[in-house]
Amino acid sequence: MRDEFTAAVKNLIAKRVGFRCSNLECWKLTVGPQEDSTGTISVGVAAHITAASPGGPRYEESFGPVDRTSAGNGIWLCQNCAKLVDSDTAHYSSAKLSEWKREAEVRALAELEGRLRITTLDNSSIQSMNGASLRLVDIIINDELDAGPLTLEVKVRNAGAEVAFIKRAQFEIFKVGNLQNSTLGTFNFVKLGATYNVKFSPLLEGRTIDINVSQAVEPGGVDRFEFKIGQEEGDPGIPLLYHFRLRLLYNEMDLLLESQPITIALFSAKGVLGFSGMGIVDREISNNNFSAALEFSALPGLCSNKAKKLVSTIIEKQSPNPRPQADS
Repeated sequence: MRDEFTAAVKNLIAKRVGFRCSNLECWKLTVGPQEDSTGTISVGVAAHITAASPGGPRYEESFGPVDRTSAGNGIWLCQNCAKLVDSDTAHYSSAKLSEWKREAEVRALAELEGRLRITTLDNSSIQSMNGASLRLVDIIINDELDAGPLTLEVKVRNAGAEVAFIKRAQFEIFKVGNLQNSTLGTFNFVKLGATYNVKFSPLLEGRTIDINVSQAVEPGGVDRFEFKIGQEEGDPGIPLLYHFRLRLLYNEMDLLLESQPITIALFSAKGVLGFSGMGIVDREISNNNFSAALEFSALPGLCSNKAKKLVSTIIEKQSPNPRPQADS
């Protein structure tokens, strides 16, 4: 027996993304008018993130009927993407679909609030090859330093016939991994004496940072520029993990170019004068770090070398401590 969504739950899942496909690479509108003025056409599907019945895609045995039929277990997709995700469950895992769902809802809210205008080459009647048309060529993450800002180098190409004036960049922070130093102690700080182009903060999870940019890309030309990303919050002994997307807005109509999701590890920019350790390891913090590392290891998109190394090290060395067994 399948645990199906009710009509009300399907409607809720669809409305939370504006009836658009939750695959951001698709973002297709899934509802529209029939020729008959009284009817509508829908090509959307309320797909199960974990299967509705045993043997289905991404089935989770620990879920009960209430879990399987809840809106939280549903993702709104077009019919094509719904077929795609169920045809390759190794690639399209429940973790990836959950991330799609969350990112799609963030984007839908940004559009609703007027903070984002989506105009892509394939789907927009506004943008054409006669105008400016930016393409993202490359993103290079430079995180060789153990402290201070990280450099995000961006290379774009203008495939259109007019100059593209890049005027604003947005950093949409999806998720923050608040890792903590499990060795108890206190740091003595020296005041930060530098400022950076972009400042991240764990308080900005689910929010977007706007940065003014002034770049002009000639038709057929290529431009390369960089963002220095730093933070003052956090424990200087261990970096915070950030999962975000970069957007570039250009020309008067706010045409949009956006990257795939990016994961980085940022150290605090606070200068450290010294550390007074107690020689005690907090097991609860170690376990929390392990859970965060597992979650970030499953996130899609680009990942900096430092973030990869940090996540793999925590998973390998900071596994949760088993509960002590009672004496028999």
